[in-house]
Amino acid sequence: VSPSYADHPGAFWPIVFRINIEILRWDASQEVVDKLGRITAEGIQRLINLSRAENGIICGATAYLMLPLARSLSIPIRLAALIALISGYSSAILVGVSEVRHETIGIAFMILSILFYSRSIKLSPKSPWKYFHAAASAASLAAAAYSKNQTLMLFPPYFLACISIYLKNKDSQNKANK
Repeated sequence: VSPSYADHPGAFWPIVFRINIEILRWDASQEVVDKLGRITAEGIQRLINLSRAENGIICGATAYLMLPLARSLSIPIRLAALIALISGYSSAILVGVSEVRHETIGIAFMILSILFYSRSIKLSPKSPWKYFHAAASAASLAAAAYSKNQTLMLFPPYFLACISIYLKNKDSQNKANK
């Protein structure tokens, strides 16, 4: 499935739309595609409704993910909760809920990448979960770029967050070894 439009490509939603069409086809009571494989007007409306529901869940999850992200950066719990609350009421999230767009999912994947990275460096090198979390971090970063390539403009703060988490973990390991 090609990106949705050439100047701001985003691949997540075209792929999800294709999957959603297949899911909607399971309901034989309503025709989603015609005999030529074209989506019907009713199918389009059902696809829009399903995608809006999925998008609302993604937007809510993205706002929620700000809490564990802030905590992984050693931000006190009350301030972290305030950051998550402000994020949830930000115009970016509120507009994202009403419009199916690629930006929010790109940010969600970036946040997940940081959280997987944070988890991976806390685990023992002998733990198989360490490598799972490291791979999930890399996959999430790739998914962020694939979902919305402009997400990579946020790589400098992403990189700084990862460095901060690494240094915090190294400092706590040094204190534990003393």
